[in-house]
Formats: sequence, structure tokens, C-alpha cells
Amino acid sequence: MPLDYDTVGTFYSSLGDGLRAFVAHHGEAAAFCGDPALQLSPQELTLAGAKPVTCLKTALEAFAAIVEQGEGAKTGSSGSHFQRFVEIRNELLALKAKNPGFQPSFPAAHNPVLRAPAVREGRVWIENEAAVQCVGLANTGYAMMLRLLAHAYVVPRPQPDKALAIELGLGLMHAVTPLAERAARLPAGPSNPASHAGMTFTAMRNTAPLPPGTSAWRIFSERLGDMARAGAELDQSDPRAASAARILAKLAERGARAFESAASTAPAPRTSLPPAEPAIAPSEAPRVPSESDGVEHVEGRRLTLIYEGKKCIHARFCVTGAPSVFLANMQGVGSIRTPCPSSLS
Repeated sequence: MPLDYDTVGTFYSSLGDGLRAFVAHHGEAAAFCGDPALQLSPQELTLAGAKPVTCLKTALEAFAAIVEQGEGAKTGSSGSHFQRFVEIRNELLALKAKNPGFQPSFPAAHNPVLRAPAVREGRVWIENEAAVQCVGLANTGYAMMLRLLAHAYVVPRPQPDKALAIELGLGLMHAVTPLAERAARLPAGPSNPASHAGMTFTAMRNTAPLPPGTSAWRIFSERLGDMARAGAELDQSDPRAASAARILAKLAERGARAFESAASTAPAPRTSLPPAEPAIAPSEAPRVPSESDGVEHVEGRRLTLIYEGKKCIHARFCVTGAPSVFLANMQGVGSIRTPCPSSLS
């Protein structure tokens, strides 16, 4: 069930406690049985603390780095996000002291949506067409960034696709930033005249990585190309939109080169299927099924095949997936009237 945590630091503290208990119960070898080459390292990105996690010690060190850089658990850590927020607060207090009426930001919406919700009270939805166009592209970049980062974790080091997926994902971060800044400067629309737009962070429910290979890079390349064309359609008089369009164009070009490279090195497609093995060995006599209470049984040399027709959904996955085993509408070994896996045991 979902749990609420007061801070990200509290969440990682609980996660650390749970990991310690898991290692104590199952052992470190079982807890960290994954391939370290699938993780990120300084070979793929120049990010402090980006080291493969291979044991409890390195996992806890990673948690600490996230907390200290993200929330500044150590208040004296220079350069942490926490210290940056402290500096912003001090600067705001100084500006307010000089000009009490100073407003430091645009009235951007909290958790806006792109369509009018069923319950509109307390919600902001974006109607301004320019804002819709900008937010839609920013959301697309955000979702694509997640998918590229996920893809990087299924490609082992030192394959170049791993670093390239990270390169493109980080590039999209740089494109999303000016788009988000532009959205915050655009009005939400006539239904919410006192509020500006903002990113809705709408993404697909499933951002699971694509299977590595040519098909993944075809999808990445096509999607980056779509985003580059959408970026070119933004109002280029806004320097933020122009900056995002330039970044997206470069990323699309890089993605296209990656797809061309993947396609040129991919194995040639198979033009014909191998000959199917005979369904029944010549030396074997067909085994006629027996039936009891609507359940058919076929006795084999090593197993008994049981088929209950009432449970079959007739999707034909069995026949199309293993035609040498399942023969439609025939009696004999493995040929019990098109059975499917949902009805076999």
C-alpha cells in the first residue's frame, strides 16, 4: 500500500533500515545478485556518486548521497541543493526588505491538468493553446527521458548504447527546462485568469525499458524526430522556446544516427522459416486420448497431457506458437482440438 513520508530523507532512512534487515535475513549475495554492468557508472555520466551498487555498504552510501545532495541532511554541505535553497531564501528576504511588494515568481498553477476535470473546484486546467502546445511537448520530453533512462539499465557496460541512452536522456532534461520556464510565463486560460500554466508531468503508465536492439532505436529516433518538429512549431520569438527547439533538433539528429548505426550492424532478417520437425515420429503410433467428465487425457512417454475444453479461450497461441506440437482439429499426440495454454495442465 502507498505510504507517506514527511521528507525524502525519511523515506531513504526507512529504505536503508529495510535493506539492512533484508541482508541480515537473506545474506548479501542474495540481496545483490544483479549484474553490476547494468548499473550506471562514471563511464556513462559525470555525476558525483554515480557508482555501481554491489553490497550493503555501497547501497547505503548511495542513499546518503541522495539525501545529502537532495535535502541537505548535513546543513554544512556546500553546494548541496539544500544550501542553494537557503541562499535563495536569504536573497528573497533581502529583496522583500527593500521592496515589500516584490513578487518573486509567476502565479503558476499547482498540479494543473490539460483537460477540464469532472470536479473543477480548486483545480486549474490549461486552455491557452500556446500553453497546451508547450506543456504537451514538455510532458513528452519528460516521458521520453524516463524511458531512455530505463533503457540504460538493460544495456550492459561497455556497450555504447548504454552511454548514448544516458546522453539523450540528459539532453531531454535540458530541453524540458526552458519549456517548463516558458509554460510558467503563459496564462492558463479564461477559466483560471489569475493563474499561469505549468507542466503537468503526464506520462505513460508504463515506462518500462524497450528490448535492446534495432527496434528500440527506431522508436527512440522516431519519437525524437516528432519532438523536434513540434519544437520547431513553437513561437520562436521566445528565447526559451527557441532554445528548446535547438536542443531537440540536435537530439533528433543524434538519435537518427544511432538508429542508422544499429540498423547497419543488425543481423540480416531470416527470409524463410526452418523446416518444421515432423509432429509424430515414424516409429510411434498415434496416442488416442481418453475422456472423463469432459476432460481429455493423452498418455505420453514422459508426461500426461490434460485438456479441458471449457477452459480454452481459443486464442490459438498454442497452434501458431508451436505448430509441430499442437495440430488443429486432429486426434493423436499433442493434437487435441487446438488446445491453448490456458486450458492445459
